[in-house]
Amino acid sequence: MGKKKKEVMEKEKSKFLDGAQKKGVDPKVADDTFELMSKFAAYGFNKSHSAAYGLVTYQTAYLKHYFPEEFFAGTLSCDKEDTDKVVKSVAEVRGSGIDVLRPDVNLSLHDFSVVREGKKKVIRFGLSAVKGVGEGAVDSIIGARDKDGPFKDVFDFCLRIDLKRVNKKVLEALVKSGAFDSLHPQGNRAAMLAAVDMAVEEAQKVARERESGQGNLFGGFAAPVGAAAPATQAAHLKYADVDEFTPKMRLAFEKESLGFYITGHPLDRYQADLKRFRALKTIDVQEKEDWEEVQVGGIVSAYKEWPLKSGEGRMCVFSLEDTYGTVRVACFAKAFAAFEQVLKSDEPILISGKVKPGRMDDSDETAKAAPKELNLADAVPLFKLRAEKTKQMMVELPADTLTDERIDALKAALEKYPGPVTTVLRLKVPMRSMTDCVLPSRFNVTPSDELLVRIEKLFGADAARLR
Repeated sequence: MGKKKKEVMEKEKSKFLDGAQKKGVDPKVADDTFELMSKFAAYGFNKSHSAAYGLVTYQTAYLKHYFPEEFFAGTLSCDKEDTDKVVKSVAEVRGSGIDVLRPDVNLSLHDFSVVREGKKKVIRFGLSAVKGVGEGAVDSIIGARDKDGPFKDVFDFCLRIDLKRVNKKVLEALVKSGAFDSLHPQGNRAAMLAAVDMAVEEAQKVARERESGQGNLFGGFAAPVGAAAPATQAAHLKYADVDEFTPKMRLAFEKESLGFYITGHPLDRYQADLKRFRALKTIDVQEKEDWEEVQVGGIVSAYKEWPLKSGEGRMCVFSLEDTYGTVRVACFAKAFAAFEQVLKSDEPILISGKVKPGRMDDSDETAKAAPKELNLADAVPLFKLRAEKTKQMMVELPADTLTDERIDALKAALEKYPGPVTTVLRLKVPMRSMTDCVLPSRFNVTPSDELLVRIEKLFGADAARLR
């Protein structure tokens, strides 16, 4: 009973009934008693145990309903070492309409915390949940911040914290996670990452001068060991003028340092395409009939592969992740041979496959049905599908604010990404007119993510639409 072994229990039934008969017990009573024991063996509690669980369940439900921000912040803090649990919790938090903000060296605490943004309560990412950032490093950051106020920039940060506890790798992880975004006028993570070496070198130089008691050019005389560094000591250091990372790279660095995406998702730029291709959300798979064929867009995570016992080929399983959740996908030998490179490309993909029932634990008769899964039949990168299916790119321009400089920049962008897709300019004068102009074939383009980003920087979000 204790090990919930159904087959062994069944073998014991005849012995139990025979023994009960010898003791003079009514056969029906004996049979009913054994069935009750079998049910308890599947999953059972004594009443005092059930009462305790019931009370905790009630308290938990109460907190989750009336104090959801605090409840989820506590849950995330408890699970911060388990990336899979954090990913699931963050998806649930966002599904509840609660924002989860990136970590910030001037605002974050050790763990996830509840803060106010205007009239709304939101959850701020904890510094200790950034991969590679230990408790000692967080203590140093918060201690310096509490003592001398917010950090002004990366150089000021390095001058004030203990570089023995906050080393270069920690700094890079914090930059990649977005924790330094408030320390740059444009939040340029590429510029701040490029500044790390120089900032650390300057801070180490100042530390050596403190210890030796020497004066320095920018501070007059070095401050005593342990004292705050004068702000002028790093005034000559400036951020390099470098282009910001592409959205794809920013998100990749977030995934590297946090375990998931926090300021966006690789699928964000493909939402219009997914609607065109009639792709399901991962959460909608559970509503489909078993063995129904479906299409789902997402990115590959939790990937595992192994050779078949026969020695003929390999297979894999992975989670397909979108902005709503994940679905487990099995890829057998034939499909694996055809789509291995696509699955390992780190690109957003669209997969086709059949819905299959989830696997259940046969020893637990009371268990809920396991989540449905997919058997993969086809996989294609979304950027490739977009290029194949798109016939026209329309760029919407505010005619009353156009300048020669912006027109020249658009022309250069179109010429840099030649391809088969026709470009149409839609010139709009607010409240007056709208005119569509089909450009000559020399301005036909490949609708790549890079081109769309350049157009977005020139004319704003959704300026370019694919058809």
